[in-house]
Amino acid sequence: MDSDSDYQPETDVDSSDDEVWELIDSSDENIPPNSTLNVTQPNVNYGYDVLDTMPEATASFLPERVPGIQLDKVRTRDSAKQFFRAIDFFKLYFTMDTVLQICQYTNTYATEHGLQKPSVFQSWYELSPDEFYRFCGLIMYAGIVQVPNIERFWSTKSLYNGLWARAFMSRDRFKAIMCFIKVSNPLTEDPNDKLCKVRMLTTYIRMKCIKLYQPHQNVSIDERMVRNKGKYAFRQYIRDKPTKWGMKLWILADSLSGYTYDFDIYLGKQDNGPFGLAYGVVMKLTKSISR
Repeated sequence: MDSDSDYQPETDVDSSDDEVWELIDSSDENIPPNSTLNVTQPNVNYGYDVLDTMPEATASFLPERVPGIQLDKVRTRDSAKQFFRAIDFFKLYFTMDTVLQICQYTNTYATEHGLQKPSVFQSWYELSPDEFYRFCGLIMYAGIVQVPNIERFWSTKSLYNGLWARAFMSRDRFKAIMCFIKVSNPLTEDPNDKLCKVRMLTTYIRMKCIKLYQPHQNVSIDERMVRNKGKYAFRQYIRDKPTKWGMKLWILADSLSGYTYDFDIYLGKQDNGPFGLAYGVVMKLTKSISR
């Protein structure tokens, strides 16, 4: 039997474990002070959600223009007085050059097709820009004030005595302009285009909407119904909308101000590519945003 002096206690750590601890101690010497270890955490999956430990990279918002209204002429309070009336803002979209062109198309169309409607053409005279602006004002006025029919605006009965149409234009003149109004060049109309009669005007309005405003970082794309009971091939009926019958537009609007920056008229089913209608609409409208 061995003596107590020769007794060695048993240990679970063998010589190989000592070598491992020496390697760990030596590796700690190579780590600079006040440093942190980069430990990659795995994604945590809770059902349908995946929580990433690393923050997502967001694109920077650096527009070419300052967000908001783009009126280069408005520099001081005195120069801003030219936009005091509603007609002044209307003329930003319907400029004098555009109105002169519309008047030219209308007068030419009335001369060429007036004999088809002699009762209207016999009192016809050329449309002027000032008269066109008054005509547009009456169109918007008729959309706000509801009467049984358009002729009631010129009624002399006491019930309709407060209406203003007679102060701006006679009833026969209004009907004559409605009959011969032309907003596009007949020589450039594409018969295969469902919007050939107004394509030139809608394209011009879109360009003006884009030019006169720079949207903020957040924008919204949604559909909008324009109430209309006219007979045309792309008239839509949406049961769940407040305006059930009319023309459907896809709208790109600024989320902060609600300004319509761009729009596209829905003309019916078309080839939208492999990603569907929603993807095609979003990609088409967002191309016009100035970055």
